[in-house]
Amino acid sequence: MTFPGILEPNFVGRLKPHGTLPSPTEAATQFNAARDHTIEFVRTTQDDLRAHTGATPVSKTTEAYAALLLLAAHSSRHTAQIIEVKAADGYPK
Repeated sequence: MTFPGILEPNFVGRLKPHGTLPSPTEAATQFNAARDHTIEFVRTTQDDLRAHTGATPVSKTTEAYAALLLLAAHSSRHTAQIIEVKAADGYPK
């Protein structure tokens, strides 16, 4: 299985928002599809993820293994932010 993502040299450049998503629903659909692809890759890869390196937003050289951990932590952080905002006084119920 190929994984178009963290193993590619231009990965960091693709992280910049492009403003091309027509709706929050489409954003969620695309996020879920990409996440499902990443999960399948992690479950099935035989690649040595510590041997593959590339640039990430936090480091010029990061192992693919660490990049996957960063990806998961990034999503978890955004989920926590959403929960925090929704719990705030004045948030529409």
